Order: sequence, then C-alpha cells, then structure tokens
Amino acid sequence: QSNPYLISNATDLNHIGNNGRLMAAHFKLINDIDLAGIDLFVIGSQWHYYSGVFDGNGYTISNFTYTSPGADRIGLFRWVDGPNAEIRDLGLIDPTIDAGLYVGSLAGVLDAGVSGCYVEGGSVSGGGLVGGLVGYKRGGTITNCDYSGSVSRGSGLVGYNSGTISNCFSDGSVSGGSGLVGENVGTITNSYSTASLSGGGDYRGGLVGKQ
Repeated sequence: QSNPYLISNATDLNHIGNNGRLMAAHFKLINDIDLAGIDLFVIGSQWHYYSGVFDGNGYTISNFTYTSPGADRIGLFRWVDGPNAEIRDLGLIDPTIDAGLYVGSLAGVLDAGVSGCYVEGGSVSGGGLVGGLVGYKRGGTITNCDYSGSVSRGSGLVGYNSGTISNCFSDGSVSGGSGLVGENVGTITNSYSTASLSGGGDYRGGLVGKQ
C-alpha cells in the first residue's frame, strides 16, 4: 500500500481489469481520467475478486460506459472482496450503465470498505439489485459517499445492504426503487435521501424500500 501503482491515464486504468494477476495489487490515481469512447475492462470478477486498495486520491473518472443488459455484477469494479480491500476518495462523473443483476456505477458486488466516493450525473439501470453507487453490498462499510445521478429499476445509493452505511446521501432521481437503499438487513446511520421518486417497484420508499 505504501508503494502503489500510479494510474495517470485511461490506458493505465484499462490494464488493471485485463490482468487477473493485479487483483490484489494497490493503485493510486494521479490525474483525472476521461473514458469517453473507451471500452473499459471492468475490474474483478466472481472468480477473481479485487482485494487491494484503490485510492482515487481526490481525482475523478469520467464517462465510464457499460451497456449490456445480459451482464451481471457490473460496475467500474465488478466484485470487491477481502479483509483489506478498499476504494477511497474517488469521484465518478457521468457514468452510463445498463446491465442485468447486481449493478452499480462503482461496484456490482461489494464486501469491503468504501469511503469518500461520489457520483455526479449519469445514469444506472438494470434488471435487479441495482444501486446508484453499489448494487449488492454484502459487508464492510460505506462512509461519506453520495450519488446524484439517475437510477432506473433500482435505488439511489445501494440496491441491497447487509453491511454498514454511514454519513451518506443520495439525490437526483429514482424510478422504480427507493431513495437510498432498496433492501436493508444491515445498519444505516446519519444518512439521508432527497432523490425524487417515480414509478412502482417491489422495494420502494423514501429512504429504504424493505427493512
């Protein structure tokens, strides 16, 4: 962690998801990165979790796009898991994601820590367990994070939460879901939503759809 790979451009970023041997490595952004027109290899999978530390270092990744309605576990990170895994201090600007199950702009499946991350603009949609930031949160803590884009058939921040969410919020718009979390079996503290809600859905509520 004290000597991470330094990521300065889209080519560097694309090398991570294309190399399974890097799933336990540590990375740090040193520039804002624009992914417009780039077909990104998303990071991690159900077979090879990302288990390192990804430090956004206060920089942003813009225009991440992934549209494949038949694909599951989709986000910038497909699956993040491990006792020391962490994503921190990263901004996503105008992501566009339309996929299947377990879908979020930052992570499809998360069992790790996330702190100081945010999403501005863009849209996230999928077939189920969809969140603006994370689709399916199995464990760990999300703290000081927010989402301000649009979500369709999902919820403002997290689709399903069985970990801890603290000091987070969502705004923007949500269609067919809840303001912050779709289904919660974990803990939510000091968090809120001002998202505008529309449409139906099984788990629909101003803050949480099902507790």
